[in-house]
Amino acid sequence: MSSINDTKRILWHEMGHFCVDIQKSIHHKDYYVNELSIKYKTRNDDNIEWYGLVQMLPTIKWVEIPKDSSFMAYSLISLTSACIFETIYFNNILNESKKLDDCFGLKNQCLGKGDWNSYHNILSEMRKLHEYIRGKKDVNQFMEIDYVEIIKEKIDKMVEFQQALVEIINPLAEKIEKDFLSKDSPSPYCYKISGEALNSLREEVFKVSNEYGFSTVVSELRIILIDNYNSFIKKYAQIEPDKI
Repeated sequence: MSSINDTKRILWHEMGHFCVDIQKSIHHKDYYVNELSIKYKTRNDDNIEWYGLVQMLPTIKWVEIPKDSSFMAYSLISLTSACIFETIYFNNILNESKKLDDCFGLKNQCLGKGDWNSYHNILSEMRKLHEYIRGKKDVNQFMEIDYVEIIKEKIDKMVEFQQALVEIINPLAEKIEKDFLSKDSPSPYCYKISGEALNSLREEVFKVSNEYGFSTVVSELRIILIDNYNSFIKKYAQIEPDKI
């Protein structure tokens, strides 16, 4: 792929995180997106690598996340959405076939390998917190498979929202490529979006998220996770979980 397509691919991936994380910051006001960055480097094997980051502050340890089912829901949605957005870019825009597990998996070539690991680190801490759900097939089926499929199914249907994101991502990708080329394609390279530029992007994404229903979908996905999580706790611990 050309550098512009590489940039768009990474932007679609990181936008999957960003679109959810800014919703998280509404419900969990102590947390905020501090930076979105797109990076490039030449690896030791002479291959090139584009990647990115959405930095949310303050940082939180894995062990703390399952203690708040709402925060856990947003975290799992964000970790999954990045690769869902990336597959949308390949399948719907480039017309190239790409399955979710081509991104969200353990293979070295999976851009979302770190996201997959983070998702399962959260589940691991969930099982440590609630030992009585460890090894339960219905819990594993929902948390590891069904919930991911539910997230994907809902986002895949949001065609108008996806089209609105194209209008946001394409100009940004062109801006990044212009900056990259003007600096003679340096390695390493980092394009940071922060401060006022980040606020502007946040407002733009909020607008289309609200207009085309993505905010509502994230809220629905949050409730689905909370309801199932509390149901499993009640079922196997035989106690009433704390109210959210």
